Amino acid sequence: MDSNQWLILGNGFDLQAGLKSTFTDFYTSRYNLNKIDQINHKWQETLLNNRDHISIWDLLICTYLQNKSDSLRDWKDVEGIIKDVLQGVHGTNIHFSSDIFQDATRVIPITWQFEEMLGGMSSLSNEEKRSLRDYWLCYYIINHLMTAYPIFKNYVQNHVDYGDSDNFILNLNEIRSILAPLLLKELKEFESSFSQYLDEQITSNKAYARNVNKLYEIVVADSTISTQVLSFNYTPKIKKTF
Repeated sequence: MDSNQWLILGNGFDLQAGLKSTFTDFYTSRYNLNKIDQINHKWQETLLNNRDHISIWDLLICTYLQNKSDSLRDWKDVEGIIKDVLQGVHGTNIHFSSDIFQDATRVIPITWQFEEMLGGMSSLSNEEKRSLRDYWLCYYIINHLMTAYPIFKNYVQNHVDYGDSDNFILNLNEIRSILAPLLLKELKEFESSFSQYLDEQITSNKAYARNVNKLYEIVVADSTISTQVLSFNYTPKIKKTF
């Protein structure tokens, strides 16, 4: 009588095979860090010097790090951030991302002040500049969205009266309807970056493929059992005939 079984694989399988596939591995490589904690204390230096692959999710992850005392270590933490942000966009459970929405009501009408500070032409006093310090991250998120997506830029331009910024009100429902598809698009690009990183790790790790098949043989053990593999990893399937 034939027997069947399912083998469900997650990141632990790749880690056991010697692949550097943790979030810490990915981000230390992505931003050339010695340790992941540096992304919290030096986010401007580490992110803004790497504009070629920066995404809205990189900035939102930094928002999380600024608002949480614990550090990001695991992919489950990143998935938690994604959940919090997307639930906030849909209005059910905003969590830390509510600060971004509320900060945007203050930042959008005065983006020109941040641009003047970046250009070294600001007439603000040092005290006024320090008062805006906590809003820099929000400014970069808004700037990224306006640069990458005309629909968001048009929304801002149509709703901001730069001469009457005190009366500017950000319509959260409208913003959420705009942000949802943009966040999804950038999430796919973020995932694509991780997939590319794994491809590079597999290419440089000559023992990975051999370790994967060895692990498979150990786990399956009984060759008389028909095994179907369900993998949640971005890495290639095991090169075996099941």
